[in-house]
Amino acid sequence: MMKSIAKGGVMAATAAAVMIGFTAGPAAAATGSQKVSLPNDRGYMLYMDDGDEFTVCDTRADGYGVTGKLRTLNSSGTGIVTVFTLDDGGDANCDHRTYDIVGRVAYDMIVNWHGNNDWYGSQYFSES
Repeated sequence: MMKSIAKGGVMAATAAAVMIGFTAGPAAAATGSQKVSLPNDRGYMLYMDDGDEFTVCDTRADGYGVTGKLRTLNSSGTGIVTVFTLDDGGDANCDHRTYDIVGRVAYDMIVNWHGNNDWYGSQYFSES
């Protein structure tokens, strides 16, 4: 029982830290591009403002794929929600998706190599 309470407290503290980082970090206008790269050239997630195109690339033939997520705050601003998830791996090309980044809504991207549980994130960005 004590273990599950402690685990819940850690999860709540982690969520609060993520929220603070999401809302307090420096914003970037979504003009140009944003990129989050994985260590050891394992892959990346890229946002291109021209066309609002997102790309996730697995750059190593190591048997593990790469997952990228676009996230934003929920409508009340109290939690983070995933807008979409994009996976790549097992083929020769990167995977792409478009999503219209509009207005002052803040977004960030996170990317993960399937060989571990480490996620790497961008600074948050918006259209204006």
